[in-house]
Amino acid sequence: MTAATAASAQTVVTLGFASGAAVDVTYRLKGLQFEAGAVATPLQHNLGPHDVTEPGVPDVWHLWDDGGDSLPVSLPAGTYGRAWVDHLGAVTVDAVSAPANALLTTRQAGVILRAGAFNAAEEAAIRKYWAQLAA
Repeated sequence: MTAATAASAQTVVTLGFASGAAVDVTYRLKGLQFEAGAVATPLQHNLGPHDVTEPGVPDVWHLWDDGGDSLPVSLPAGTYGRAWVDHLGAVTVDAVSAPANALLTTRQAGVILRAGAFNAAEEAAIRKYWAQLAA
C-alpha cells in the first residue's frame, strides 16, 4: 500500500485465498477519506464524529434543546426568512426585519432563519419536508 497525499493516491489491494485455508487478517486504516470527484483534497482532521471542524472552513453550529426559550442573535439589517415547526407539527413561515431571537417557542422542533424572504416554492418545500417528518 502507498500513503495517500492531497495530490493523488490510488491504492489497490488484491487478496487471494486458497480454498479451505484458514484466514486471519486484520486491516488498520488511518486517515481514510473518500472523494466524490477525481481530485484528492487534503485530509480533514477531526477529534470525533461530532467534532468535525477544519481550519479555514466555518464551523457548523446546532441548537440544543436545553429547555430555554431564547437564542439571542445579532444580524445585519435586512429582511430575513423565518420558518419554524413546533412539537405538534404546526409550521409557520414568515419574513421579519432584524430578528433578535432565533427561537420562537419553548416547544420548538425546528427553525430556519436566513437572509432574504422565502419564495412560494421554498415555503412549499419547507412545509412538505416538516409534514413528512411529523407523519
